[in-house]
Parts: sequence; C-alpha cells; structure tokens
Amino acid sequence: MIIDTVIDQPILILERLKPGHETGLFGVWLTNHFQTSGKYPGHRVYYDHGDTASCDNVVVPQGFLGDKISRETCVTNLDAMVLASDGTVALIVEIEEKASSPKKFLGDVFAALMCEKFAIKHPDGHHIHRVTKDTVFIVACMVPDRGYRLKKIENAINPQLKLFSGLPDGISPAKVQFLFRSEIGAAINDLEAAIQSMFPVAAPNANETLAG
Repeated sequence: MIIDTVIDQPILILERLKPGHETGLFGVWLTNHFQTSGKYPGHRVYYDHGDTASCDNVVVPQGFLGDKISRETCVTNLDAMVLASDGTVALIVEIEEKASSPKKFLGDVFAALMCEKFAIKHPDGHHIHRVTKDTVFIVACMVPDRGYRLKKIENAINPQLKLFSGLPDGISPAKVQFLFRSEIGAAINDLEAAIQSMFPVAAPNANETLAG
C-alpha cells in the first residue's frame, strides 16, 4: 500500500549549495515548478544534494529489488524523483556534473532499469513507490563536445538501448532520455526545458490578465 503526504512548504529561493550544488539548484527549481503552478496538486518532488535543514523534501530517492528495501536489495541512489498524485513514479532524474564516460552513465542507467520499486525514507519508515509504463527517466550529463564520444552515444549507444525490453515492473528503456552537453549548466537548462514540455504550466487566462 502506498502511503505518503503532500509536501507543503513555501516557494524556495535559489541559492548556491555545497558540493553537487548544480544538482541541488535543479532540485529547488523542480520543487518550485510543481508547487507554484497549481496544475499538479498532489505531485511530490524529492531530491538529493539540497539543504535538509530548510527543505523537508531533500531526501535521496532509492531504487531496489524485490518487495523490501534494505542494504542488500538497494542498488542505486538517484538525484531527483517526482511522484504523481497516486503515488506512482512520474519522473526520475540523474545528473552527472562532471564529464562522464559511457561506462559511467550506462552503469547508472542500468542500475535504475534493474529496480522493481523505488523508495523515499520518511520518519515513519520507507514509503514504496512503483513505476508505470509512462515513467520517464532523464539522464543529464556533461560530455566533451569533441572526438568520438558524443557520436558514439548518439549513433550507437542510445539506439541500442531502446532495443532492450526492460523488466515487467521496471522502467521501460524506451522511456530513457539522454541530455548531453559540453557544460553542465547547458545540460541542466535543457533538462528544465524538457520537464517544462512534459509538465507544462498553464499560461494565465487572457481575461484574468486584462482584469488584473
């Protein structure tokens, strides 16, 4: 049974954080995106590398095997996760702030694809969440825009990944999206744009704008 509570906290102010700060800043943006729109009531955001003293949704999302999370069954920690109003996983994000090799980020991808469930630790224990056929997994990485590495990812690795069927209860490889840029700031900008496209915030009504 999925049990959870909606996070209720004020709009957060962007500020520089400790190591992993780009990921932490993204987590703040992601939280604000869902909290301020009013379009996604019940959606919850959890992310790593933030300020746990002032933000109660700075919790490391974890992926695991089987029915119960433990040190033996947990196979990956993730940077951010968005839960839909029914408690299922809508979006998972992994960010590599430093230049990554295909071996490194593919390890992160397949670790997440192996997971049958995901968990968030609360004061009363871990709350378990399942993926759906619509769960999206976005990997944003910094990859030098030179040599063969980027072409290998785009022309060989990415198409081949889509051929895998995935686990019955896991994330579909077809739902994995890669965002590779030579600078991590550019990768995160594109990541935010992709999320805005997937979860758009409605523009103000024209009549309401004129009335205001």
